[in-house]
Amino acid sequence: MSRQYCTEVSLQCPVEATVYGYRPNLGGNAFLVAVFAICAIAQLALGIRAKLRAFTSVMFIGTGLEALGYGGRIIMNSNPWSSSGFKLQIVALVLAPSFLAAGIYLTLKHLVMFIGPEHSRLKPKLYTWIFIGCDGLSIITQAVGGGVAAAEKPALLDTGNGLIVAGIALQVATMFVCLLTAADFAWSVYKHHSKWDDSREKTPTYHRLANKSFQFYLGASAVAFVLIWIRCIYR
Repeated sequence: MSRQYCTEVSLQCPVEATVYGYRPNLGGNAFLVAVFAICAIAQLALGIRAKLRAFTSVMFIGTGLEALGYGGRIIMNSNPWSSSGFKLQIVALVLAPSFLAAGIYLTLKHLVMFIGPEHSRLKPKLYTWIFIGCDGLSIITQAVGGGVAAAEKPALLDTGNGLIVAGIALQVATMFVCLLTAADFAWSVYKHHSKWDDSREKTPTYHRLANKSFQFYLGASAVAFVLIWIRCIYR
């Protein structure tokens, strides 16, 4: 039987003939739904408390889309032929990392302003203009591709997948350039910091960098950025 007539698993419509060819794991996807749902709620609560509108918006959307996407995969566990589950997971999981990356770009801008703009080759505002601008183009390209692919029409599937790959490739390239820029900034700060003598240890910048909580925040942000980048490469 043609795939376009399949709505549930049967002898004529086996699991192996679905888009993924398997049932998405229930336990793993349920765990990820819970994790990202908690993160979305936490981001919203902390963002409102700290009055961080832009950062909170993109992080809440990103984590919320992740939760919805893995929810779509739970639907596909019970019915791998579910059209609604497929559309939900492909659109949500394709777009979510772009919003999370946008949150990192905003963070980088404020980190540069906080630590010392004089160490950066770019002006702080350019971090958002350049990287979020490219990220926005990536989101649009992936959204169009996801919408085309979600139509589940064989004739359009390759076109949709091509657009998604193009959007992801742009995102990977943008993140790589941002990674190099951030590494260059970190190296400049390190070189300057290593030359400080005892007479300069009481400067505000020194105490900011010496703060353990701030160091943990920097490390967590760096790990998050690299993991999002690796995930985009894998996708």
